[in-house]
Amino acid sequence: HAHVEDGMAVLSNTGAHCGVKECSRLDFLPFTCSQCQGVFCLDHFRFEKHSCPLAAGLDQRVLVCPLCNKGVRLEVGEDPNLTWERHTLNGCTNPGGSESREKKARCPVKGCKELLTMSNSVVCSSCQLKVCLKHRFEDAHGCTSTPSRPPPARPARAAASGTSGAWQCRRCTLVNAAGSVECDACGAGYATHGAPAPERPAGRWTCNRCTLDNLASAQMCDACGASRTSAADAKACEIA
Repeated sequence: HAHVEDGMAVLSNTGAHCGVKECSRLDFLPFTCSQCQGVFCLDHFRFEKHSCPLAAGLDQRVLVCPLCNKGVRLEVGEDPNLTWERHTLNGCTNPGGSESREKKARCPVKGCKELLTMSNSVVCSSCQLKVCLKHRFEDAHGCTSTPSRPPPARPARAAASGTSGAWQCRRCTLVNAAGSVECDACGAGYATHGAPAPERPAGRWTCNRCTLDNLASAQMCDACGASRTSAADAKACEIA
C-alpha cells in the first residue's frame, strides 16, 4: 500500500515590517509605494498615510461643495475644512446658499408627481411633451397636437318633425306626416304607441279592417275591398 503523508498548511515566514516607525507591524502581504519605494502595511500604504515625500500633487481626491455642487481638490496634509472654507471665500459661485438647486424633472400632467427618469419617461411624438410612462398615451396627457374628435352624429330626423300634426314612431323614430295611421317605415300602427290619433282630413274615412285612409267619395276600401257601410257599423258597435 502506498504511504500517504498527512498534509498540513504551511505558513510562509516571509514578510516585511511597515515603514512607518510608529507602526512597524509585520505584514505578510505588504505594499510597496510607487513613489518612495517604501514598504507599508494595509493601514499606511496610501501617500498621505505615510507622508510620502515624492507624492506631492498626485492626490486627486476632491470634496463636493454643498453650496455650488462643484468639486474642490484636497491638498495633501491640509484639513478638508480649511480647503472648503478657502473655496467658499474665493471660488464658490453660491457662497450664501441662496440659489436653489436644480429640481428634478417631474411629469407635467396635472396631479402627477412621477420623476422623469431614463426608465420612466417618454417623449410624445405628436406634441414633444416629456411625460411618465403612465401618461404616455395622447389622451392621457391631453396632447395638444391631437385633433379633437367631433361628437358622434345623432340620427337625422325628418324635416316634418316641426310640422303641425306630425308624429314620431316609437319603434323606429321615423317622423310620419299628419293623417298617417301607421308608420311608413316599420308599419307600426299609430294607436299602439299610446299617442292621440292624428286628425283626419275632412271628408275622408278609415277602413276598420286594414286602417287605410280612403277618399270621401269611395264606397269601398281601396286596399282590402271592405265596404264603407261595414266600417261604419263596426264603429257603431265599438261605441255601443
